[in-house]
Amino acid sequence: MKIKKPNIVLIITHDSGCHFGCYGVPTVNTPNIDNLASEGILLTNMYATSSICSPSRASLLSGQWPQNNGVVGLASYPYNWDFTNPKRHLSHICRNSGYKTMLFGMHHDMLDSSKMGDLVDPCPISEKEESRFAVRTAKAFAKFIKKESTSFQKPFYAQIGFFETHTPFSFGGVQPDNSKGVWIPPYVEENSGKYLFKKHSGQKVDPFDKISMQNYISAMQGSFKCADEAVGIILNALRENNLEENTIIIFTTDHGVELPRAKWTMYDAGIKIAFIIKWHAAGIKGGKKIDHLLSNVDFLPTLAELADLKINHKMDGKSFLNLLTGKSSKPIRDTVYSLFVNEELYCARTNRYKLIRFFQEGSEYDNNGNAVLRRFVQLYDLLNDPLEMHDLANNPAYADVRKDMDSRLFKWMKSVKDPILKGPIPTPFYKNAMHDFLKEKYIK
Repeated sequence: MKIKKPNIVLIITHDSGCHFGCYGVPTVNTPNIDNLASEGILLTNMYATSSICSPSRASLLSGQWPQNNGVVGLASYPYNWDFTNPKRHLSHICRNSGYKTMLFGMHHDMLDSSKMGDLVDPCPISEKEESRFAVRTAKAFAKFIKKESTSFQKPFYAQIGFFETHTPFSFGGVQPDNSKGVWIPPYVEENSGKYLFKKHSGQKVDPFDKISMQNYISAMQGSFKCADEAVGIILNALRENNLEENTIIIFTTDHGVELPRAKWTMYDAGIKIAFIIKWHAAGIKGGKKIDHLLSNVDFLPTLAELADLKINHKMDGKSFLNLLTGKSSKPIRDTVYSLFVNEELYCARTNRYKLIRFFQEGSEYDNNGNAVLRRFVQLYDLLNDPLEMHDLANNPAYADVRKDMDSRLFKWMKSVKDPILKGPIPTPFYKNAMHDFLKEKYIK
């Protein structure tokens, strides 16, 4: 029997990495997300194309590397990176494939969200009624579904974005949560250097001070608990309105948590992300885990094949549908790539090795807490050093590995015509400012 065209619900949290119970974090309260993983399929080895939100989200929603879709940096002022062609966004693709498109909550993948959907935040819930952003967004979705589900004339695509788990964790009145204790990730425990945490986050947190870090993570866990409550509201709304069976449900995030050696970095804690998918009607279920190396640029090609979407642009990602259905266990890629354009960081990662290249000057902290000049390159053996603490870039025994990883990164950068190969990357703000400067008649 042919399955009718499915609805698509995409839930995206902010700065969450893999910090969920179903990914092994023992002290975070995420029962709804964990249950979704037990009913669907969880990907254990998925990586973002960037360690900041907009480029990662744009790759997820276009199937293209950041250099090819135009969103290399943040899609907000003053950076102003944006899609070179908005029609490559999943919302447009779904609309052209016969879907009603709806956006709920926060979206940080395009400068102007109004260009993305037929309906933007329908049935809003007031802040007085619910101050927590994720819960308010989820309730708006539930309200809309209850009101409109019986009148849908075509399948719908709902993109649901939360502010949570971005800082400040208390945003909207979210309370800390240490009801199950506080687990400090080992990459933080092992990081005896102060790194660049306070510089970026503005949080008064000293990784040397365990009590301070525990309080910080307790607040972060409260934000995760809030996001999970919101996911539960969304899933219940689908269930109560008889939409769950034939809805593709995707839960993911954009990049790692705001902790040392995570967000803003090329370490695994910065680019490894949660990804869960479920579609009961098509057999995408059962609590299976897939350990293959994947990038979130591979999502749209997979979804397009799964839901028979019409794609009119060339995608860079590779479909992993056969992994989801069990038709094949053949790996679809041997390397993933990521970047952070603000500091001109790039990386290539295989199952065994990680190479990070730095193309902008700066400083970092060594394992004794001393500020040192940034190195050009770092290399890690992930099998023997999963926390990426022992740089092997200048170890003669790994010279061939470094050569191979450098070659992979260069070939990828060349294939996407990365502008940094010709010099520092000018931002859209720079281009607009220079255009404004040079257009003046008194400039000779």
